[in-house]
Amino acid sequence: ADQMVSGGGIYLGEGTYNRVYRFGSTVQKTRKNTALEMDGAKRAVRVFNEINKELNSEPGRGNVINENTWELPYIDGYVPSIEKLSNTILEIYMKTERVLIDGYCKDNILKEKQSGKLYCIDPGLAVRRNSVISKNYWYNPNASVKANREVHYKYMVELIAEYKKNKKPDKSLPIFCIFGIDFYDQN
Repeated sequence: ADQMVSGGGIYLGEGTYNRVYRFGSTVQKTRKNTALEMDGAKRAVRVFNEINKELNSEPGRGNVINENTWELPYIDGYVPSIEKLSNTILEIYMKTERVLIDGYCKDNILKEKQSGKLYCIDPGLAVRRNSVISKNYWYNPNASVKANREVHYKYMVELIAEYKKNKKPDKSLPIFCIFGIDFYDQN
């Protein structure tokens, strides 16, 4: 059953970095780890608005509530096909030069039921080479950033192996797409 929160919101769930609540036609995201620059409210809203230019008219824009909480439009959608997901990851890179590191994760990209449009609803790990915050998280050659990248790579490789073992290799396509974009972007 849906869990209500103060103010009438419905708890939708949480990922590694945020908790999500629905309030009618909007969702509020609250970050769980305030030390992670990648998920600060200002950056989250700016990157959401940048990637989802189709949503850039009220009430489609994201809004900052405070440094740890932001509001986005609620997208009534579903996870698109593997091919559409992969194409969207590539399109995001081609249009914004952002590598969506976790674009393969469930519910990060949704296809809206009514319009059929694809939206990136969780661009927290959308990195771009010339961004200071992205450099600190993904591109810097120092040991801690390199270790962070290796954790992501290891998890992605493990998923590919799991998909292969379970005879669902096509599910690996978005991950291979991200690997290819990331390799291209770093060279």
